[in-house]
Amino acid sequence: MNEVHDWSGLEGLTVLIKRSGHRVRSGHVEAVTSAGDMLWLEGHGVEPRMLFQKDEGYEVWHTSVESAGDLNGTTLESTIVHVCSNEEGERYILSIPIE
Repeated sequence: MNEVHDWSGLEGLTVLIKRSGHRVRSGHVEAVTSAGDMLWLEGHGVEPRMLFQKDEGYEVWHTSVESAGDLNGTTLESTIVHVCSNEEGERYILSIPIE
């Protein structure tokens, strides 16, 4: 996983949110502000839609498709990667850190 410093291009991707080095949440980026300093993660299951702001110390981490290798549950260093689908049938990658 790589830390993403420019959030402006994250809309539509699945990311991991950290704060102070600890996992906060992972999810699908629903929207990003034009300044690229805030993003919304979609609600999923019991997790509600949530806003994250850079100036509050949040970090965004992402694994690109190119580095994912076999996307059927392969462990990549300390990450398990799964291909998921949302209600509209769109596919996305969910990276789950192993801690």
